[in-house]
Amino acid sequence: MNIIPVQTIVNEFVEKNLELYPNPVNEVLFIKNLSENAENYLIFNAVGQEVQRGTANNEIQISNLDKGLYIIKIGNYTAKFIVD
Repeated sequence: MNIIPVQTIVNEFVEKNLELYPNPVNEVLFIKNLSENAENYLIFNAVGQEVQRGTANNEIQISNLDKGLYIIKIGNYTAKFIVD
């Protein structure tokens, strides 16, 4: 199990101009401006536990996640999102 401190997460999506929407999200998290190639992603809960991983094209199914704050890491980029 990978655990990372929440305070070390920095929103680096600005550099690549990535955008997550909607936020808060219920079922599907969309990623705008992701490269044409699929990229691996990791999702961590608010205490830094890895809760999901996979390959993202332009959307990620998150309906299995409980309500709360999450951190997604795609390549070298990280961002926060809320499951509602």
